Amino acid sequence: MSFWKKHFPLIIAIIVSLLAGRALLTPAHFHTHDDLQVFRLNEYITCIDDGQLPCRWSSELGKGYGYPYFNFYPPAIYAIPAVIHFATGSSLVLSLNIFAYLTFPFAALGMYLLVKELGKSRIAAATASILYTLAPYHALNIFVRGVYAENLAWAILPFLLYFSYQLIVSHKSFFKLTLTTSLLLLTHNISAMLMLPLLTVWVIFLAFLHKSPKSFLRYIYSLILSFGLASFFFLPALLEKSLVQTDSMIFGYYAYFNHFVSLKQIFLSRYWGFGGSVYGVELDEMSFAIGYALSLGTLILTPLAVLGKKLSRLQKFLGLFLPLAGLFVLSLMHNRSTFIWGLFPLMQYIQFPWRLLGIASTLLIAGIGYNLTQVSRKVMFIISTILLIISCVSVLQYFQPESYDSSIDQDYISGVYKGEQQTAHIYDYLPATAHSVPDEVADSPVFQLSDDLTITTHSKTSNTYDLSYSLQLEQEIILALYYYPGWVAELDGQPIRITPDEKYGFVSFISPPGEHNLKLVFANTPSRTMSNYLSLASLIAFITLVLMYNKRDGKK
Repeated sequence: MSFWKKHFPLIIAIIVSLLAGRALLTPAHFHTHDDLQVFRLNEYITCIDDGQLPCRWSSELGKGYGYPYFNFYPPAIYAIPAVIHFATGSSLVLSLNIFAYLTFPFAALGMYLLVKELGKSRIAAATASILYTLAPYHALNIFVRGVYAENLAWAILPFLLYFSYQLIVSHKSFFKLTLTTSLLLLTHNISAMLMLPLLTVWVIFLAFLHKSPKSFLRYIYSLILSFGLASFFFLPALLEKSLVQTDSMIFGYYAYFNHFVSLKQIFLSRYWGFGGSVYGVELDEMSFAIGYALSLGTLILTPLAVLGKKLSRLQKFLGLFLPLAGLFVLSLMHNRSTFIWGLFPLMQYIQFPWRLLGIASTLLIAGIGYNLTQVSRKVMFIISTILLIISCVSVLQYFQPESYDSSIDQDYISGVYKGEQQTAHIYDYLPATAHSVPDEVADSPVFQLSDDLTITTHSKTSNTYDLSYSLQLEQEIILALYYYPGWVAELDGQPIRITPDEKYGFVSFISPPGEHNLKLVFANTPSRTMSNYLSLASLIAFITLVLMYNKRDGKK
């Protein structure tokens, strides 16, 4: 079989994905709900330029008073566009657009490989891949919400299911699964919290189905190594959670019980809007639809997993598991599932139950793809054609922004939107020692200058702070800088004790009179140092295992 004939279905699926994302092939900016990434990408790049590795502190977020944002938000969403920016010299806006565009073929490939592995049919795999590309939630993530990290995690999920299937069934892909799981951990916290339990259930199901308990142990080893590789981010974020305020993420507007959706919104609605999710279900200004193609495909094909006389026990179980799991996940989006949310307090950090639409879409599409392989080739072609036509006609027009605008990088970095960007979501990871937030954005190195304090020079980077000043009388000086563990200070070359001030949680210290030079460096705490070394040790272990495996494989 020629290369083109063998891979033609995959090529078609990739072409569709590239066409679906074509609205991103532009240096123009478009507004989304999460329109914060240009400023934050610039802050991450500044971290890299300053040699702050891994990046943990932003000097300009938190109203310009500094903020431990990168200590808690996974780095992939910024690291990948930063590489694109450095490699191509493109603007920050274009780098983000290219990053989002690349997730389209990435997601399409993942679903193709998964269904091809499950059902051994290239036609079914290509059908599932195109359905995945054209899932309404895909367009919602990119062109309405602008949640590029969450979208990357969604694109990763089929690879996780694919590599774990290979690990259990054919004892392959241990290293691929490990790296992919690490990427998920470094991409989006909430998605990792949702997808890893799902992945574990999937692996347990497969291990039971194939009577392979030892394979489950391989999965556990892979999971441990994945966490080790990602520990430079994961551990500090976990260990330092008590040092920041997170209540704003789960109360008020972000309380999960305000964002359940109705069955009509999931299965019947064709509404598409660029507004937000509001309290209740009547006034929502965005879509939460699963899509007619997914509903119809699941409804038609799932009974075949039960009624197909020629299907084996394994085929029936697998053909039922995927759609039923998808429908169960969908049920968690409805308010009748409130009691389940109450059983698992961590679920409240999901914030929006409709976020589960992405995982449900993945499971339902994988189920459709697999169950297509359980019918005759002729019926497969007919059903695939019908589903793809429905999907293209009903969804393809959603894959574009509401409008483009004339905003450029500098509008966000230093222009009209800078103050707004510095302030947005300030309470998400505000240091716990801050009991109030100033009304004004930081405009001086010292908060509330006194008459007898004269500033000579001042400079700061993402992880340093330098201030020369003169003072007539001994007094407390409060810097325009949030206190957070890791800041180490020297006054005239001698260590000096700093503490958070009582109201705002800013760095404060007692200064004697005279001319002085104050230097602060944001250093690693013991837990961060331990986490960094654990990642390094895990990387060495990973490389060693790869080399040992390849050497053993070579001898065979």
